[in-house]
Amino acid sequence: MTSAAPTLPAATTTTTTTTTTSGTFTPTFPDLASVPLLLFNKQADAFEAADAAWASWEALVASADAGAPRAVLLVVSAEDAASGRRQFAAAELASFATHYLDRVTPTARHYYEIIREARPCRLYLDVEFKPDELGEPTHRGPALVDAVLLHVARELRDALGVLVSREHFLVLDSSTPEKFSQHVVLHLPDERLFSSNAVCGALVERAVARAKGAGDELAAAIVDLKVYTRNRAFRLLYSSKFGRTAALEPARECARRFFRGVDEDSRDGALRLFRDSLVCPLGAAGPLPRDLVLEGADALLGGEPPSAPRALAADSAAGARAPRASSMTHGASPFPLLDEFIRRAASRAPGPPAEIREWSRSGSTLVYGIARNRYCERIARQHRSNHVFYVVDLAGGQARQMCTDRDCRGFASAPIPVPGGVLPSASAWEGAASERLSRWVGTR
Repeated sequence: MTSAAPTLPAATTTTTTTTTTSGTFTPTFPDLASVPLLLFNKQADAFEAADAAWASWEALVASADAGAPRAVLLVVSAEDAASGRRQFAAAELASFATHYLDRVTPTARHYYEIIREARPCRLYLDVEFKPDELGEPTHRGPALVDAVLLHVARELRDALGVLVSREHFLVLDSSTPEKFSQHVVLHLPDERLFSSNAVCGALVERAVARAKGAGDELAAAIVDLKVYTRNRAFRLLYSSKFGRTAALEPARECARRFFRGVDEDSRDGALRLFRDSLVCPLGAAGPLPRDLVLEGADALLGGEPPSAPRALAADSAAGARAPRASSMTHGASPFPLLDEFIRRAASRAPGPPAEIREWSRSGSTLVYGIARNRYCERIARQHRSNHVFYVVDLAGGQARQMCTDRDCRGFASAPIPVPGGVLPSASAWEGAASERLSRWVGTR
């Protein structure tokens, strides 16, 4: 942090030439990887720049005829450190993060992520109160936030069949003695996203109504329901509002899982946390990957109960993806009979006895990661390094073997019938959910 933030320049439209394996390619807009910010006076112009840059990137990848990491193009708003004048910027994530963390002094960071209308996003909350208005001191804030997150978790469980625990919530704090203020960003299992911030708002409204119905009026009162409007500006980590000094920082109760072994005080830790704190991790431009969007949640917009998660039929199993390590719980699941059935099914394949390495649950689907045995039915032998996993369709009463190998992507074995007496009952799911929730909110 050695130099002050630069004065916001006028929008630039110069072009750069990029060399590829097939020659040269000149994008319509600058290569955003080499230009930290393209600034505009109007938000619509920043969206247009991001869309055009994405189209250029797609053409660049196609002309190079080679795979490339998915570009993440952000649209942010920035308040000038001297005047407070707001402009909008289109930026490539990695380039912007370097600019933001290394070039902009902490006192000059007044930046906001623009949550573009109808873009996939993480569920987020803005919780705040003033002690003189709520009648509660600011040190009561974390306990009230925990109550809010409990109701959000229960709503996710009951409305969508998704189990989360306290460690899935990233909490950022910018409280002062005069005002308690926190932002919360939820990382769903397998890092799935909501289809839009409007859907997030619908679920949070239901959670607030649930809190009121349970008598948690104070918890309900601290949730700002006005932050789910179209193209919403949401303050970035490490930024403060213009004219104020309280910047968003990781709260003391922020789960350590978000640093994943990286020193939280290091630059790598700051970069990792910055990425994890984004509401729209896929950015503001580019195609909408439906396979990353949480199924059934859109029904919340109409106030209707979401449809039951679809069974893992052969066609849906073929589109399933390998589970991400961050979404899995290490060790056995709370359902020993099902664990033993899957362990035996995996052990019947040629090779050593299998063990349950990890598990996760989403809706009516349970995923088991397998250790010691890597036998894959597609290749009829053990994989040398990649693991296999079993996907259990609880509604359909069947399991299928899949694996993490790239060549086996989309493969699902023939269904393995699961006896009804082995499948967890609804009361067992409820008990498991309550146990996990109680780990971070006590017995309330």
